[in-house]
Amino acid sequence: MPNVILVASATEILATEIEAGLSAFAHDVERIDAGRASLGELAAAFGGADAVVVVRPRSGAEIVAVGTAFGLGKRLVLLDAGPDLAAVPGAVHAPSIDAAVTSVRALEPMPLSRGQAGSSGDIDTPSWLRRVYPDGLSESDWTVEEQVRALASGGARFLVSAHRAGYFPLWPMDGVDLCGADLRRADFRELSFAGARLDAVDLSEGDLREASFRGASLVGAKLSRAHLRGADLREANLRSAVFHRAELVRARFSRADLQGADLSLADLSGADLSGADLRGASLKGACLAQIVALGANIEGCFLEGILLSDADLRGARLSGARLSRANLTRANLSGALVDGADFKGAHLASALGVAAPAARSR
Repeated sequence: MPNVILVASATEILATEIEAGLSAFAHDVERIDAGRASLGELAAAFGGADAVVVVRPRSGAEIVAVGTAFGLGKRLVLLDAGPDLAAVPGAVHAPSIDAAVTSVRALEPMPLSRGQAGSSGDIDTPSWLRRVYPDGLSESDWTVEEQVRALASGGARFLVSAHRAGYFPLWPMDGVDLCGADLRRADFRELSFAGARLDAVDLSEGDLREASFRGASLVGAKLSRAHLRGADLREANLRSAVFHRAELVRARFSRADLQGADLSLADLSGADLSGADLRGASLKGACLAQIVALGANIEGCFLEGILLSDADLRGARLSGARLSRANLTRANLSGALVDGADFKGAHLASALGVAAPAARSR
C-alpha cells in the first residue's frame, strides 16, 4: 500500500520530479489524477496513506481532493496552491519541488534496524517495510534469498533506494524465481537476471539499461515503456511478453523466442535479433532501423510502413510477411526467404537481395 498519494493532472510536468524525489527516500508513491477519480476512490486511496501531496490545485476536482485529504486528517502538502487555498489549516505550502519533498521526507526516515533507531526501539518506516520486517532489518541479514523475498513482496523501489543510499548491496539475481512479482518502475540498471524465472513479472516503466536477462524465462512478462537500451536478452523465452513503447535500442535478442510478443511502437533501432523467432509478434509502429536479424524468423509478421532502413536481414525468413510501404532503404536481404511476402509500395532504394519485389507482391 502506498504511503504517499500524489495528486496531479495527467499533464502536470512537476509531478514526475516530485515522485522521483519521494521514491528516492523509500516512499511508496501512488499518483492520482483527481479529474479521473470519484470522491469514493479518492477517499479510499487517501485512507491508507500517511501524506497527500497536491500539485498546483486549480481545478474543482483538485480542490475537492484537498478537502477530502483535510477531512480525513491527512498530512497535506500543497505545491503552488495559489491564494484560494492559502488558509487551509495545517497544510504545508511548499514553494518548490525540493520543499515539497523535504516536507514529506521527514515523515518517513530511511529505515534500518531497530538497534540503530535509538533506545526506544520505535522506528517510523514505509508501510511496506513495517509489514514485511516488523522488527527492522540490518545489513547483516541481507542475503540473496532475503533480496528475492523483498522483491517478491513488493519492495522493489525501497530496495533500490536503500542500495543507492549505501545501506545494502544489490545482489545479482541469476537463476532466481520471481514469477508474477510486481517490479514496476524499479531501477535495475546493469543488474543480472541471467537464467531467472520471471514469467508474468511486471517490469513496466523500469530502468533496465544494460541489464542481463540472458537465458531467462519472461513468458507473458510486462515491460511496457521499460528502458532496455543495450540490455542482454539473448536466448531468453519472451513468448507473449509485452514491450509496448519500450526502448530497446541496441538490445540483444539473438536466438530469443519472441513468438506472440507485443513490440508495438517499440524502438528497436540497432537491436540484434539474429536467429530470433518473431512469428506472431506484433511490430505495428515499431522502429527497426539498423537492426541485425541474420536468420531471424519473421514469417507472416505485419510490417506495413515499418522503418527498416539499413537493416541487415541476410538469411532471414520473411515468407508471407506484409512489408507494403515499409522503408527498406539500404537494407540487405541477401539470401532471405521472401516467398509470398508483400512488398507493394515498399521503399527499396539501394536495398540488396530483392531484385524484383513487385513480382512477389500479393
